[in-house]
Amino acid sequence: LLYMFNDKALENTVRLLEFVSGHRTAKYETNGYRNFTTDFGTYDLDTVRARLYPQGRPQTRRIPSVVPEHSHPDWTFAAHALLEVMLARGARATTTILIFAPLHGDYLARSESLYRECKARVVMQGQKYGAHMIDFMIDSEITRVDENYWDSLHFRDAVARLIEQSIAGHFAGNATMRQRFVTY
Repeated sequence: LLYMFNDKALENTVRLLEFVSGHRTAKYETNGYRNFTTDFGTYDLDTVRARLYPQGRPQTRRIPSVVPEHSHPDWTFAAHALLEVMLARGARATTTILIFAPLHGDYLARSESLYRECKARVVMQGQKYGAHMIDFMIDSEITRVDENYWDSLHFRDAVARLIEQSIAGHFAGNATMRQRFVTY
């Protein structure tokens, strides 16, 4: 019970009181989301490249295909058990779509075996429950270009729109979007 009175809880309480009294705007939209990239400030490619290449220069310009590969059965992924539960519940009620979001290519190259194993397990789980799986974590116009990212994991708004269009196009039968992703 004492933990509930930590500094973060106090900070959130003050923010909530400011919001209720009209002195603060809501942090999140009514749908529960917000554009957190505004926290990054003005886009500056030099700053972004410093985030993308913490070692000071690109380690590689080879963007791996990161195909699912089950070669590390001893590795554990904590969230996969939760995914199993979510898929089991959702499979009965709705169409399920799993998306592998695009990550910057240099980061993918440094973490290739981790993502190969992770994908292999997620693909097995998704297939078990009949989920559609769309993989943007591939060598593409998205993952190759530094200007598409804020850092290794967070892509810019234009890329988000491109991903939305690609997913919608895929389900509408538009084959021209296919060079941006693969499906399983």
